[in-house]
Amino acid sequence: MFRRSLRLLFLVSGWLLVLSGLSYGGLTGYIMWQEYMSPSGQQVLVLKDGRKIPLVQPSPKAVVAAEPLVQPSRAAVVVEEPEPAQAVASIDRRPSTSPMPLPLLPVARIVIPKIAVDRPVVLSENDHLPRFPGVGWLMGSAFPGTPGNLVLFGHLGGPYGTFMRLHELRPGDEFSVFTDAAEYNYRVRASYETTPDDVAVLAPTHAATATLITCSGPWDPIAQTNERRLIVTAEYIGVSTPAGSSAPIALP
Repeated sequence: MFRRSLRLLFLVSGWLLVLSGLSYGGLTGYIMWQEYMSPSGQQVLVLKDGRKIPLVQPSPKAVVAAEPLVQPSRAAVVVEEPEPAQAVASIDRRPSTSPMPLPLLPVARIVIPKIAVDRPVVLSENDHLPRFPGVGWLMGSAFPGTPGNLVLFGHLGGPYGTFMRLHELRPGDEFSVFTDAAEYNYRVRASYETTPDDVAVLAPTHAATATLITCSGPWDPIAQTNERRLIVTAEYIGVSTPAGSSAPIALP
């Protein structure tokens, strides 16, 4: 009895193995036929209702982004060239051709071509004129070519008379005063007479000016001076240096 059951078990197991082999072979053949017949080349299983089941998932492919319709500009940053006025100025290392500031030096000489005056100048006080044929430069008045009133005075006559022809000067006439460094040029603006006590003619001015003073009128024996004063005012027009051009160089 036991042997019959064992033989039956072996027989059933054998038939099951045969059926499994046939089923596997049929399924494999069907799959191969489906792949051959599939136009897409994919390994799929076509069911009776028409559905397709992929047997092998396709390998992922790299996603290629579509090119944009408008290409971006290749230049990420646009560098604008500076305008000429905004351009950084380069350092100019060439020697400067602008005139160097002139030193403040005392007046050494005065030349008035129209009245033939060419005399030395010395620093003096108002009531102490030079005791030689020269011209006094009023102490405390301006330096040549600088803002202020450069006051020069001289004798009318006698052995030291230097301004005896000062009354001949007219507006537009020119004269020069010299230092050890330069020649300062002036042009006459006015000529008039005033009283000896008129100190306004000595007052400082904002512009660079010169005032020439000498005696005028009859002699007053009591006051021991002439009754009037002759005043010639002039404006500064420029400076010339020994190494400069013929055209005067105006100071600021």
